[in-house]
Amino acid sequence: MEDKLQQQSSSIRKRLIGLDFYKAIGAILVIFIHVTATPVVSLAPGISLDILIFINRFAKPAVPMFIFASGMALFYSYKNKEFQYTTFLKRRFTKIFIPYLAWCAVYYACYVYRGVYPVSLTFFVQQVLNGRMLYHLYFVVTIIQFYFLFGIIRYLVMNYSGRLILPLGILINLLAYRWVPLDWTHRCFLTYIVYFLPGCYFAKDFEQAICYLKKYFWLITSVFVVSGIYYSYLFYCSMWKPESYSGIEIYVYCLFCVMGILFYFALSYFLEKRSGIVIKKIFNSLNAGSYYIYLSHPLAIIFAAAIANRIGLTGVIDGMLLQLALISVTAIPLSILYAKLKSRMKRT
Repeated sequence: MEDKLQQQSSSIRKRLIGLDFYKAIGAILVIFIHVTATPVVSLAPGISLDILIFINRFAKPAVPMFIFASGMALFYSYKNKEFQYTTFLKRRFTKIFIPYLAWCAVYYACYVYRGVYPVSLTFFVQQVLNGRMLYHLYFVVTIIQFYFLFGIIRYLVMNYSGRLILPLGILINLLAYRWVPLDWTHRCFLTYIVYFLPGCYFAKDFEQAICYLKKYFWLITSVFVVSGIYYSYLFYCSMWKPESYSGIEIYVYCLFCVMGILFYFALSYFLEKRSGIVIKKIFNSLNAGSYYIYLSHPLAIIFAAAIANRIGLTGVIDGMLLQLALISVTAIPLSILYAKLKSRMKRT
């Protein structure tokens, strides 16, 4: 059974060219979002702030990219084989939820030690279920919702044209920005349908999707860049010019992320097609450890802040560089090593 699953996984990697690179790039972008988070709200207006805002905002499609990639990989895996909810959810539980639970425990222990969280089993369970143990864990709660709904989504994608389902998904997604309470916006599948469904349809006819991506690449790139600049400007206004803030940021964000998903996948596809063995190994390793990098890198940020405090490092940019350095020598290599050891143990 394990050999069969491994063969299926290999098939996905061979057929869906660019997916491994795509997830690796997504993991890198998530890191940039989090290490620039403090500088973009702390620095005074100036060239440094402007540059970091652009880096922070243009990395924002990272989580939607992972949602899109999940839809793509899941649909491709189950496109031509029987779908059984029990087996499917069991695999997702061990692969996704168990590591999530373990890292929730790590962050909980860390914050209990620092006196931030109370010692309470009820509190711990609540934080695990709502994805609020730490700022980045909402993604896991959202993707688990898609796992429970995947049987229905798979049926719709298999039996109905994207010309019908995708516009409906976009409409639901946009309405959800009004329906869903603000503090649940990033924890509800309704506000991510616009990313998951295209991933499924992308995998349904991958070759045709790539043809469209090539045909409209420069249009996608143009909209991505323009919407990204405007999205960055709106963020700047929300911080420094609230009187000129328009309040449409969430809709610009949606357009920007859809274009970002397509732009970064095109980039990943072209990069993988043109890369040599060494580059492919690097990106494949980053992809293998991407989920663990996502879960673990904030711990390196926490330790970097503690180190900066101890050595008297007060500069915002210096603190950001320390965070990047610590993530690079701890979270990334250790996540890759763990993923490889886990894969090797499954093969034996």
